Amino acid sequence: MNTNIKLLINTMLLIGLVSIMSNCSRHKTTYHQKIEAPVAGHDIPFQEYSFQQDSGLTVERSTGTMIKIAPGSFEKNDGSPITGPITLKVREFHNPSEIFQSGIPMSQDSLRNNFLQSAGMIELRAFNNGEELKLKNNKSVDVELAGFKASDGYQLYYLENNKNWIVTDTFKSVENERKKTKLGKILSFLGKPFRKKEVPDEIIFDLVGNVKEAPYLKNLQNQKWRVSGKNVTPAVVEAMRINWDEVKVVALNKKKNRFALTFSTTMMDENESSITKKITVEATPVFDQNNQLAQNSFENDLKEYELTLKKMEVEKKRVEQEADMVNSFKVNKMGIWNIDKLMSAEGVTEVAVSFDFEKEIDPVVNNITLFAIYVDDNSVIKYMPGDWKKVKFQTNKKMRLVAVLPNNKIASVEANVIDTKLKSTGNKFHFSTMRSDAGSFFKKES
Repeated sequence: MNTNIKLLINTMLLIGLVSIMSNCSRHKTTYHQKIEAPVAGHDIPFQEYSFQQDSGLTVERSTGTMIKIAPGSFEKNDGSPITGPITLKVREFHNPSEIFQSGIPMSQDSLRNNFLQSAGMIELRAFNNGEELKLKNNKSVDVELAGFKASDGYQLYYLENNKNWIVTDTFKSVENERKKTKLGKILSFLGKPFRKKEVPDEIIFDLVGNVKEAPYLKNLQNQKWRVSGKNVTPAVVEAMRINWDEVKVVALNKKKNRFALTFSTTMMDENESSITKKITVEATPVFDQNNQLAQNSFENDLKEYELTLKKMEVEKKRVEQEADMVNSFKVNKMGIWNIDKLMSAEGVTEVAVSFDFEKEIDPVVNNITLFAIYVDDNSVIKYMPGDWKKVKFQTNKKMRLVAVLPNNKIASVEANVIDTKLKSTGNKFHFSTMRSDAGSFFKKES
């Protein structure tokens, strides 16, 4: 091969290598302030609600969040009329795993001087025939955002143009009265629980309650029950004098008409601690003599009661998962709203990190992104390979590390491993990671 041709090829290879290295060098320090899920296909999904422009919408979500939209609130960007249904898309973020999975930036802006910690975040979008809508100038959306984390000292932020967080207005943190009301209706099974008639060898009573508040008792409302003399203990006699909060009826032996009625109530002890008191009474339903029709009716009513009770227990568990507090504010733009404050610099130390996967995967060439998940601060900071020498560690708070590898693989370091490292000396940490595919990782996170 001609020497000049060899020289030309070598020069071109050298220029190409320098160009690649230059591009890598530039890329490793460039951060794009945008919403981008770290792993495609594993974003936090939206929930959708359909309504008409002239009717408005009220949504109560399982978290305890409530959204109220007045009629005629939206408009198209070009001013043309809205025809057909509007679709409201909503998703919430209440823990650092959800924030990480969504890819919503928690740095205040692209300069990355300030990072935010969240006490709850919500994203609202509205669409009509596939076109995104905006709120009219004189319209707003009322939001009561579930507050699972205390929000003292926080402010209301909006992600302007989906890039930079700006402080917009105040919010009000209040008790979730809707949760209290719903639980009250479920738990107040009985108003005045008994009308009793005692005889020397037995007790006969019927259940008395507010059927509107306890619909599961409707079918048993007028049913009388007998406690036989052998089961009439001093505790049972005392129980007849108490107003109980809840009652459950469980069949012990349907053929012999033996049932267990369990009564419970919550009260305060002498130390002002909440305690639950329970008593179970074995009883049989009382029918008119030889009245088979009444007994058959009772058996049908009992089946309906048992089905209704199961539904109420599911509803009770659901309501109990709602937040006890809500953060109330008005939205004048669609997008992402966040109850935030700046992360404290106290107890933070910068450490150089390296990982076992670097033996097989070059972080710079493969553009590996590292996420520091600050569990206690409900925040996430993104680090490109060029900044792995100054990862912020919190010495007195729980945190995790997650790296997104090629082919939808995840490498993670859990909090207990980090805590052990922080107890050692030095400012360089090498970590062995746990590997998993993205699907199983996010399934575990949820």
